[in-house]
Amino acid sequence: MFASIRCYVVQSAPTDELVGLVDREFADRIAAQPGFVWYAIVNCDGGDVMTISVFRERDQAAGSRELARHWTGERLSEFGLTLTEALNGAIPVSRAAPGLLEPALTRFARVRRYKLAGADLGEVVWRVVDTRLAERMAELDGFVAYFVFSSGQGELVSVSVFRDRATATASDEVALVFVRDELDDVDIERTDMIGGGVIAVSRVTEAFIEPIHA
Repeated sequence: MFASIRCYVVQSAPTDELVGLVDREFADRIAAQPGFVWYAIVNCDGGDVMTISVFRERDQAAGSRELARHWTGERLSEFGLTLTEALNGAIPVSRAAPGLLEPALTRFARVRRYKLAGADLGEVVWRVVDTRLAERMAELDGFVAYFVFSSGQGELVSVSVFRDRATATASDEVALVFVRDELDDVDIERTDMIGGGVIAVSRVTEAFIEPIHA
C-alpha cells in the first residue's frame, strides 16, 4: 500500500467550513477511486489541516493526488490554501484495529518524522519497527491505527491514530523511548511533528485492517 500526506495552511476562511465542504463533496469521491483504502482530513488547529490517503498501488495513490489537486483548485480557492508539506511513499509496516471501520465521534492522529543519517532506511530497521514498535503501539489503550513509510533520503514518517488525544500524545513518548532503546546502534533521530489533531473526516475500507509486515 502507498500513503500520501499533504499539509495546508487555511488563510481566508474558517477551517470548519473547509472540512464540511470536503466531507460533503470530496471524501466519497476519492473513496470511489480504484484501490482506495483510507482517506482522512485532520484539523490541526490554528488554521492548519492535513490530508492522509492510502491506496493499494503506487499509481493509484498518484492518481488520487492529482484528483485532489484539481478538486482543491476548483472548489477550495476561496480558502486561500497554502501547501506546506507533501510526503508520499510505500507502507512496509501497518497495524489497524477493527474499530477503525466503526463510526466514531472523535479520533486523533499524530504524524512524526524521523531521519536516518547517511543512508536509506533498510530492511533491518523496518523489521525491528514491525516486530517491536508496531506491536507496542497496537497494545496501547484506545489504539486505532499505526503505519510507517519512507518519503525518501532516509526519512521515516509515522502515522498514529487513537481514540483520545491523551493517548495519541503519549504514543509519541513510546516511539521516542523505542528509538532510544531499540535502535541505539542506528543513527536515527526524531526531527519534528508534521501535524496532529482531531480527524474531522474519514472514509475507510476493510483492506486497512490487514496488517502489513516488513
